[in-house]
This record gives sequence, C-alpha cells and structure tokens, in this order.
Amino acid sequence: MPVPEVVALGEVLIRLTAPSGISLENASSLLVHAVGSEANVAVGLARLGRSVGWISFVSDNPLGRMAVNSVRLHGVDTRGVVIVPEARTGLYFVELASPPRPATVLYDRGGSAFALGQPDQVGWELLDGAKLIHVSGVSLAVNPALVSRALAEAHQRGIAVSFDVNYRSKLWAPNVAREALAAVLPRAELAICTAEDARYLFDFTGTAEETAQALRVMFGVQTMVVTDADRGAVAVTATGTYHAGGHKITVVDRIGAGDAFTAGFIDGYLSGDVEYGLRQGVALAALKHSFLGDIPWVAKKELRSLIDGVHEPWR
Repeated sequence: MPVPEVVALGEVLIRLTAPSGISLENASSLLVHAVGSEANVAVGLARLGRSVGWISFVSDNPLGRMAVNSVRLHGVDTRGVVIVPEARTGLYFVELASPPRPATVLYDRGGSAFALGQPDQVGWELLDGAKLIHVSGVSLAVNPALVSRALAEAHQRGIAVSFDVNYRSKLWAPNVAREALAAVLPRAELAICTAEDARYLFDFTGTAEETAQALRVMFGVQTMVVTDADRGAVAVTATGTYHAGGHKITVVDRIGAGDAFTAGFIDGYLSGDVEYGLRQGVALAALKHSFLGDIPWVAKKELRSLIDGVHEPWR
C-alpha cells in the first residue's frame, strides 16, 4: 500500500439507530453502522482520493472486525489497528427526531478496547512519511495518554497536527475539557472548532470570524477554523481570513456532518488552498445531512457539482 499522507487516530463505535420516528424505548429493530469521529474523517479523505491510515484499538470479535472492515471498505490503510483480546467495542444508540423533539444519543463505551489501549502497543511507523495526523477532543477525553503520545510521535517526525475540538458533554465536564485542550491545541498547526463549542468552552460570543481570530491567538495555531452551523465556516491564517457560506439543507441525519466538513477542509488544506478547503468542507457537510449514518456516500465529482452550482439532469 502507498505511504499514508494523512493518519487519523481514534475510536470506532458500533452505532445502533432506531428507525425514523421510533423511540429507542419501543424500537423493535436497529440500523447498525460502525462509526467514529476520526475514522469518519479518514473515510471522507479516502473517498476524496487521499491516501489515509488509521490507528485504533478494536475488540477481537465480530464487532471489532465489523469496525475494521467498515473503514477498510473505503480504501483506508488499517495496519495501525491493534486487535485486543478480551476487550469490547463501544456502542452508542441514536434516536433521530424532528423538532420540537430533540435527537437523543446514549453511549455504552466504558472500558472499550480504545479506552484501555496503551501507546506502546501502536506501530507508530505508520506515521513515517505522512504529512498530517488528525485527532479530536473525543479521543483526548477517552484516552489522553494515547493522544499525547501520538502528538509526540508526530512532532518527532515533523508531521503537522490537525485537531478538532469536537466537545462531547457526555464524555467530560467543560472545565476538565478546557484544561486538557489548553495543553494540546498549541501543539497543532490546524485546529477546528464549532462556534457553539467556542461559546460553551471559552465564552466567545462574537461572530465566527472574531471567534476564530481569538482562538488562533489564544492557542497559537497557524490555521484556525470555526464552523457556524448552516451559516458556513471561516478560517483565519497568518496570510488572511477566508469565508464559505452554507447550503440549504433538509436534515435526514446530522451526525457526522462535522467530520465530513473536516475531511473536505483537510483535503483543500493539503493542496494549499484554504479557501477551497472551506467551500469543499461546507459542501460535504451539507451533503452528509442527506444520508442516514455518519458517512456521506458521495464521489468527488458530485461534491464539485454542488460547489460549482452545476445541477445535472437526473434522468
């Protein structure tokens, strides 16, 4: 296999989703997907044509094999996955809903293979020759020692770090997250945060651009990206500020949209075009809303059609 230019590190969970309009309490069937924040980004990048590797820990059972196979299906290099005997793969249950009823997520991930994984078990040579490693606040909450080691291994090799804040209130308290993020974000070249997380964690209440500028100064990152729901996204770099507007969407399933944005943006970022990366990320996130599950099952041609406003006849 080619040397991965991007390596993502993170957990995969088995997602169990109740049918639309059905509560988890009375569901008689559940739709099964293997998903995870960084794994979703890895898949998104692979579908955009990037060579991508993935580092994780999974259980030595059918659920662990499902997790690995679901990522490998899209062309992601899974040599960095550690199979752990006598471990479990985490689960999470999803109840989709329409307003005024909110969607519900229920985690069952305690003691998972990833949470218990030890840094010395990882074959860090997968990073050799990579351009960028991607991690998120989800992994930092679940296994901080593993994330710290990953950043050290990246630094040793001169590899850029991409970090998505990706705050999850069901994983840790905001004060604990703030302290951990303050130690990690200055080690990243690229950081991504939602406007909502910036308000909740750092009390920034300005515009997305003001928030991105403030976060960039606070953490010293080269490129700071702030996404602002359906209003689009902004990136602030040493050379300028870039904007991309949102798209009109109808929500089938919003879970994974942030990961889709990150994949689209990183692809543009690695090509040296931050502005196009923003447009591509916003478009891929919009398309993700139309798919059930965490993955936007689109080809790059379809993505470009949305970005360029080209609507081909459907028949």
